[in-house]
Amino acid sequence: MSADQALWGRGWYFEKIAVDPKNPDIVYVPNVAVNRSRDGGATWDVIRGSPGGDDYHQVWISPDNPDILIVASDQGTIITRNARTADPRAMTWSSWLNQPTAQVYHASVDYRFPYWVVGAQQDSGAVAVRSRGKFAQISQRDWEPIGAAGESGYAAGDPLHPGIIYGGEGSRWELDTNLSVPNTSAPKGSETDRADWTQPLVLSPADPHALYYASQFLFKTSDGARTWKQISGDLTRPDPGIPPNLDASAAAATDRNGKRGVIYAVAPSPLRAPLIWIGTDDGLIQVTADDGTTWHDVTPSAMTAWSRVTGIEASHFDADTAYASVDRHQLQDFAPYIYRTRDQGRSWQRITTGLPDDVYVHVIKEDTLRRGLLFAGTERGAFVSFDDGDHWQPLQRNLPVTSVRDFVVYGNDLIVATHGRGFWVMDDISALRQVSDAVLQADAWLFRPADAINFIQGDDNGTPFQRDEPQAQNPPDGAVLDFYLKAAAPGAVTLEILDATGKILRKWPTEPGTDTGPRAGRGSNGLPRVSPLWQPGPEAFSTTAGMHRVVWRPVAPPEPTATGGGGPRRRDGARLTGTFTARLTVNGHTSTRDFAVRPDPRSDAR
Repeated sequence: MSADQALWGRGWYFEKIAVDPKNPDIVYVPNVAVNRSRDGGATWDVIRGSPGGDDYHQVWISPDNPDILIVASDQGTIITRNARTADPRAMTWSSWLNQPTAQVYHASVDYRFPYWVVGAQQDSGAVAVRSRGKFAQISQRDWEPIGAAGESGYAAGDPLHPGIIYGGEGSRWELDTNLSVPNTSAPKGSETDRADWTQPLVLSPADPHALYYASQFLFKTSDGARTWKQISGDLTRPDPGIPPNLDASAAAATDRNGKRGVIYAVAPSPLRAPLIWIGTDDGLIQVTADDGTTWHDVTPSAMTAWSRVTGIEASHFDADTAYASVDRHQLQDFAPYIYRTRDQGRSWQRITTGLPDDVYVHVIKEDTLRRGLLFAGTERGAFVSFDDGDHWQPLQRNLPVTSVRDFVVYGNDLIVATHGRGFWVMDDISALRQVSDAVLQADAWLFRPADAINFIQGDDNGTPFQRDEPQAQNPPDGAVLDFYLKAAAPGAVTLEILDATGKILRKWPTEPGTDTGPRAGRGSNGLPRVSPLWQPGPEAFSTTAGMHRVVWRPVAPPEPTATGGGGPRRRDGARLTGTFTARLTVNGHTSTRDFAVRPDPRSDAR
């Protein structure tokens, strides 16, 4: 019907056609834009599509009212109720900005305080989002588009220059000004560089001046991407062959890489700057101990061609130890593959016990503080191992069932990049770092709290961001206290905070009549001035079997709550810092843990 590639281009990626159930002459073809014909394909118009190119994949038409159209894209799902309107400019659409559906490839942090999470999102460009909202929550006001990394590349925060990130092929971007940093260049290989959709761009944790980028070659810069040096030859398979599951037509096709692979994962050692691991998308693992002067093929014997090495993690505790995640689903093998070496690649062990049999792996990461604590991201969720990968168990909690593509361990937080549900953060993993056989065998256990920062948290200044707008909660505002009960406690359970003199500052469960926070103001007739959405519920203190968490805000008892026309606003007493003690009492048995509270570092500038 048409030779226009706007309709049929990349058919393997789109190729979905929808026909009006009550008028066969009305046809919709989603592609980079949504195209519509009202005369059986003789003419076409574009009814939805923005300058950046959105990529629309599915159209659903209501069988009862064809004016109702639902369109799914890489950004989310939108609805129109006047799809048959002749002029596309008169059509109205719902928003996709109310859906946490970002398809993120990799994550990094920008090292500011509080830190921002950065990463590239499919067809929506790279993004930066505050880990702690500027106001009373994390909302669209804290989510900013950024120039580096495009829609699929890596973004890498520069620890030497907080607020500066690298992206794509090494461009630098200043987040405060939303401007690129001048005088950077892209690496160029000794031959034409090959590329996959996502190419590694990684800073060395042992030498933060060293930045690496990979094509089929590995490149290094030590001067902020002004100049680059190629430090390897072609590290991919010289002849990976044709995957056995391809039919004759697919096997004969040649893409931009000429049936050759690329480096897909790079892992500089946190312990030895010259030690670097790489993995390719055609099934090789190689390592150098001298910053690229010599390379050694250390591929596990079980790995065959076109086994995509999706991630490599060099150990933070032993330079000879590394972990590799491998994806073979494009070979019709959906099993999980994670390999571990403890002798710099001379031997490998497959470590997947406990992972689902039919879910492939995207990423493997190691905790930076506890040896043997590993995190794996699969096509359907997150998993944790406490014994260096020998056994795995789910770490799903409230994380949606989605594709987990990357982890970043930053301070006490575990940051997750998902391909379909945006960024997630598990606040304060201190308890995970302390789990042991002794904990699991005990009737009760109080974990040592991480030292806390007494954040100066902004609020909405009397103009609250409405609760029916998309938003996420800010991280815990205070010290995080975790405890474990092997079984529901038959007797009393209390948790207390004591200062250095032994004075009790806070106690759970809350004693009757104790004012611990804001309350909804009431008018003279006794009715609340705000809806139930804004009325805080009672603070829960559970004593059932399992893990429990409470948060202590290190402030003196609050002043009387102000209840102006804008609703309730928190009025805190003096902020507390110093050394404190958490005391857990279960059935008469007491345990204590000391921790510190430090001031917000921004308070010195106020």
